Order: sequence, then structure tokens, then C-alpha cells
Amino acid sequence: MAGWFHINGTWMMTAQERKDFRRVQKSRDIWKKRAVGRGDDSRRLRERRKEVDCSREAWRDRALAAENRNRELESETHQLKSALTRAPEPKCSVHCFWLGLA
Repeated sequence: MAGWFHINGTWMMTAQERKDFRRVQKSRDIWKKRAVGRGDDSRRLRERRKEVDCSREAWRDRALAAENRNRELESETHQLKSALTRAPEPKCSVHCFWLGLA
């Protein structure tokens, strides 16, 4: 048995055991501090990733909406141009009438 028993039966540590105990406690505290720090870093990175994913999704939605709007405008432009080409040209314009050519 490493330690001695006190008169009332409680265990007493030797000087070396106390030294080892303090060293182990200090090591445990340092390990715990690092583990908590890594947890904080992990949580911060996870939250940042969530923010970036939300932002990326919003930008993607905006880009798709702009692409759809662009297609609609191109279709409307095409329809208007084709309507112009189908309309017959007037034989004489208004200024022809005023010039007496009509």
C-alpha cells in the first residue's frame, strides 16, 4: 500500500503522491482547457459554415430569379420584333401627304 493510514482510518498521501496528484491535476486542467477551446472553435466554424450556406443559397436564388427574368425579357423582345416584321409597311407616310406626293 502506497500511503499510510491516519489514526482515524483516513488515507494520507505521501509527499511524492501529493506531487504526482498536483501534476496530474495540472495536466488535466490544461487538457480540459484545450478541449473546451477546440469545442469553441468547432462551434464557431459550424455557425460560420451555416451562415455561408444560407448566404450562398440566397445568392443562388437571386441568380436563378435573374436568369428567369432574363429569359422572359428575351422572349418578350423576340415577340415584339416578330410583331414588327409581320406588320405591313405603310405605302405612304404622313409627310408624303403634306408634300403632295400622295
